[in-house]
Amino acid sequence: MTLEFPFALLLILLIPAYWLLRKAGILKKAYISAVLGDWQGKAFEWKDPFTQILFYLSKALIYTGFLLTVIAMSDPVHKYQEKVFTSRGTDILFILDTSPSMVAKDVNGKTRLQASKDAVEKLFSEETGSRFGLVTMGSEAAVIVPPTTDYKIFRSRLQEIQAGSMGDGSAIGTGISTAVYHLISSAAPKKVIILFTDGENNAGEIHPETAAELAAQNNINLYVFGVGSKGVVSINYTDPLNGKKYSGYLNSDFDSSSLRKLALLGNGKYFETTTFEQLLQNLEQICQNESVSQDYTYRTIITSYYKPLLLISLILFISAWILIRLIMKNRKLILSRSICWLLGLGCIGLSLTNLSWGTTMVPVQKSSNAVSFVFDVSNSMLAKDETNGLSRLDAASLFARKLLSKMKGTPVSIVLCKGDGITAVPLTEDFVMAESLISVLSPNLMSAPGTSLEKGILAAKNTFSENLNVVRHIWVFTDGGDADSKLSSVLLECARKGINVKILGFGSEEGYDILAGDKKTTVHTSLQKEQILESISKVNEKMTEKHLTVKPEFLQASGKGTGAALLHTLDKNSLTDSYISYEEKTVSHYKLFLCFALFFFMAGIIISEQNIFKNPLILFAGLCLLSGCSGNYRSRNIDRTFKGASFYREKEFEKAAGEFLESLEYADSNNDQSLKDYAFYNISTAYLMSNEKEAALEKLSFISDNAPPDVKYAAFFNAGVITYRMGDKNKAADFFRKALETDSTKIEAKINLELCTNLQESSSPENQGNLISASNEPSSKNDFTNLENTIFELIKENDKNQWKNSETSNDSDLSSDY
Repeated sequence: MTLEFPFALLLILLIPAYWLLRKAGILKKAYISAVLGDWQGKAFEWKDPFTQILFYLSKALIYTGFLLTVIAMSDPVHKYQEKVFTSRGTDILFILDTSPSMVAKDVNGKTRLQASKDAVEKLFSEETGSRFGLVTMGSEAAVIVPPTTDYKIFRSRLQEIQAGSMGDGSAIGTGISTAVYHLISSAAPKKVIILFTDGENNAGEIHPETAAELAAQNNINLYVFGVGSKGVVSINYTDPLNGKKYSGYLNSDFDSSSLRKLALLGNGKYFETTTFEQLLQNLEQICQNESVSQDYTYRTIITSYYKPLLLISLILFISAWILIRLIMKNRKLILSRSICWLLGLGCIGLSLTNLSWGTTMVPVQKSSNAVSFVFDVSNSMLAKDETNGLSRLDAASLFARKLLSKMKGTPVSIVLCKGDGITAVPLTEDFVMAESLISVLSPNLMSAPGTSLEKGILAAKNTFSENLNVVRHIWVFTDGGDADSKLSSVLLECARKGINVKILGFGSEEGYDILAGDKKTTVHTSLQKEQILESISKVNEKMTEKHLTVKPEFLQASGKGTGAALLHTLDKNSLTDSYISYEEKTVSHYKLFLCFALFFFMAGIIISEQNIFKNPLILFAGLCLLSGCSGNYRSRNIDRTFKGASFYREKEFEKAAGEFLESLEYADSNNDQSLKDYAFYNISTAYLMSNEKEAALEKLSFISDNAPPDVKYAAFFNAGVITYRMGDKNKAADFFRKALETDSTKIEAKINLELCTNLQESSSPENQGNLISASNEPSSKNDFTNLENTIFELIKENDKNQWKNSETSNDSDLSSDY
C-alpha cells in the first residue's frame, strides 16, 4: 500500500491550526444571545448525559470524516506486479463427460460433473501461463472452447455445461479424437488432454484405444480421471432437452482397467478420485509436471481505494448532521455554515462519480499480433454480386480462410455480427476451430435481425485480454449495413485504445436484389462504401495528430493486393522490442472536487465562528435498555438411530449397522414394533451399501405389514433394487409393483417397474458394433496416417455439424431483416 500524493496529508494540520486559532481568540466559540428566561438566569449545563454523548459523538463524526477525506485526497493505492507472458506455455484441453450418470452426488456432496468443473475452475484461476480449452462429451463430442488465454469466456462456458447436453452415452473415443484434432496444429512446447469420466465407451465410431494411440503419436499426453465412487448411488436428473425429471439408483461400477489402459497408451496416468480434495490435488500435480519455462515481463496493477474512504466520510458527515439537526432538534443552525457544508458534501459526491474530462496519450510497448475477425452475417451478405457468382458471405469466407493459411502463430478470435455481436471463438491459435466456423457461415447462426457493426466491433474489442502485450487488429468483413454515427463512435474508441481496425468491403456499389429474412420480401442491397468512408473520416478528424499511431481504414476486398496489405501489418519484422503504441486515456479530476469540499468545510467553520453560534437546546432522548435472557441447557443422550445415521452419512456402513442393531435390541426389549420396523429398514440399507445383498433382503422381509407407509414403500423399493441387481427381473418387478401399490405417486418406482418389464431391451452397450477396432493395429506408418486422416475427417465434419445445429429457422416477421 502506498500513497500517490502523500503531501496531501499535510492538510491534517488544519485541525490543530483550528484549535490554535480558537486558543488565540481569533476564532471564537460563538453563541446566540438568549433571554434569561431560556436558562432561568443560570449558565448552561447538560441535563441529560445521553444528549451530551450525542453532542460529542457528532463532533467526533465530523473530525473523522474530515480525516478520511484528507486521506482519500492522498490517493491510497495497492500496487502489485502481474506477469505478462511473452512465450508459449502448455496447451491443456479438458474433456468433460456430460452423460446423465455424472449427476451422481458422491464427491463431497457435489455431483461428479460439478466437482470436475469446480476443480478445473480453481486450477485455471491460479494458473497464468497455460492456455486452456474445453471439450464436452456425451453420445457426441464438441469443442466448447479452443485453447485460449481468454479466461473470462472459458469460465463462462465452463459454468454453462450441463449433464445430458450432448446426449445420453459416453463417446470417449470421439471425445479424445476431437481434442487431438484441435491440438495437433498447436505450436505449444507441451500439449495435454485431461479426461473426466465415470463410465465406459458406449457410443461413437472411434475406439478409445485408437484415439489414445493417436494422441501419443502426436506427442500429446493423455490423463484420465475416473470420478466418483463405486457401488449404488442415487441420481436426480433433469433432461436439458425436454425438461423431464428422473430419479433412481445407479450401480456405479465403471471399468478402471480400461481407463487405466487408455492413460497408459496416451503416455499419461490414470487417477481414481472419490473426493474433491483428491481430484484437485491430482489435477495440480499434472499441471506442475507438464509446466514449461516461459519468458515473461511484468505489468503493474494499481488499485485505488479513495472511493470507499470518500463513501465512509460522506456517511459520517450526513450522520453528524442528522444527530445535530434531527435527534438533538437544533433548529438554529447558522445559514452560512449550512450552505458551505452542503456544498462540501456535494463536492464529495461528485468526487465519488470520478468525473473525467480531457485526454492524454500513454505509450504502451507491444511484442506480437492478435487479430479478431468480425463477420457480418446479415441477410444482405447473401447477395451474389461477387466474382464467379459467389455471395458476399461465401467470398468473405474464402478470403478469410486464405488469410488464415498465412497467419500461423498469430492468435485469432471470431465474432459474428448481425443485430448483435457475439464472440463465437475466443482468442486462440486453434485454426481448425476457426476454419470449421468460417466454412459454414450463415445468417441463420444468429437470430437477432438487422445489422449492427458497432456491436460486432465492440465484441471483438473485448476479446483482447488486458494482460496481453500485443498489437490488436480487428478485421471486419461486411457490405456496410447500417454504417452511421454509432459506427464512428466505436471506431474512435478503438483508435484511442490503439486497436487497428480494417473494414473489408464486399459486394458492388450498383447493388443486388435479395430476399429479406422472411424469405418473401425482395429488397435491393449494395455495398455502403460512402457511408463507411464518411464514418472513418469523422474519426480521423477527431483524433489528435500528435502520437497518432493507428487509424481505421476501408479496403475493397476484391481490390488488388488487399490480402497482402493486411498480412503486411502482421509482419513480425516490424515488431521489435522498441515498438511503441500509444493509447488515449481520459484524465480524472476527482481531486479537484475534494479540494473544493475541504475548502467549503473550512469556510463554513470560519464564517460561523466569527460572532455567532448555535444555541444548544436540551432535548428529550429515550434510552434503549438491553435485556437478555439466559437459559439452562440440559444434556441429552443421543439415540442409537441418530448415531447410526451419522456413521451412514460418513460411509462407515459397518459401524452404522452396529448402531442400528443396538437400536433394534432396544426396540425389541420395549416391544416397540414401529421402532423395530425402522431399525430393520436401517440395517438393511447399511447392508445394501456394504454390498451384502442377501442379508439386506432378509432384513427387509422382517418389516411388518403394519409398518408406516413410508417405511413399507422404501422397503419394497429397495427390495426391488436388490433383486434386480441379483439378476431376478421378474421378482424385482413384483417388488416395484408393491411399492407403487403402497404409494402410487412415486415416479422412480414407475420408471424402475417399466425397466424391469421391458425384457426385450438389450443390456449390451449401444453402438459398439460400429466401433473402429483398437485390436487391428496399423501395420505401417502409412496405414496409421490413413487411419488418422479418416478420424480427423470425421471430427472435422462433426465440428461443422455442431455449428450448423445452432442455426435458427424463424422466418416470421423478418421482412425488414436485410
